[in-house]
Amino acid sequence: MTAPASEAPEAERAACCVVGGGPAGAVLALLLARQGVAVTLLEAHGDFDRDFRGDVLQPGALDLLGQLGLADRVLALALARYPTPPIRTAAEAVAFQDVGRLRTPYPFVAVVPQVRLLGLVIAEARRCPTFRLVMGARAEALLRDAAGAGGTTAGRWATRRAPARCTTGVRPPSWSSRRTACGAGTGPACC
Repeated sequence: MTAPASEAPEAERAACCVVGGGPAGAVLALLLARQGVAVTLLEAHGDFDRDFRGDVLQPGALDLLGQLGLADRVLALALARYPTPPIRTAAEAVAFQDVGRLRTPYPFVAVVPQVRLLGLVIAEARRCPTFRLVMGARAEALLRDAAGAGGTTAGRWATRRAPARCTTGVRPPSWSSRRTACGAGTGPACC
């Protein structure tokens, strides 16, 4: 759904609005902020302290965190490391995949509670002056005006606007396409 720009009060403008404060959204916001891009990260929930589906980091994710300079800090939060993660059934534990032979500095999977991972990534992003996190801000629609596109939020922000040249995130069913999020080929291609 596209909302007219006049329906909501103005909020601080960002170059990019990232919708969703999960691992992908938080890391994207961190990467943008480290490059000096003004980025607003919108998270629908009021905190990160809840149950998540994925508390296991694969070697590829650990490699990425290593490139960001965060792997050692993330691994300090790990509850366990497995070169061959077990799959437990009622009758037995079965080895799943042996990642111990991979050519990587992290030949294991690490069990890291997502709430701790997100806390670390967000804390690192907050070190950047161009980063802004808004909790309790659920994106409801895309804004379309002469200045660009951005997520309109509900929850704590009620109907306040989050204007941005580009908006990226998991696309709600009401958002018709990625093309809508960034405009028809105008603006940066961060969607």
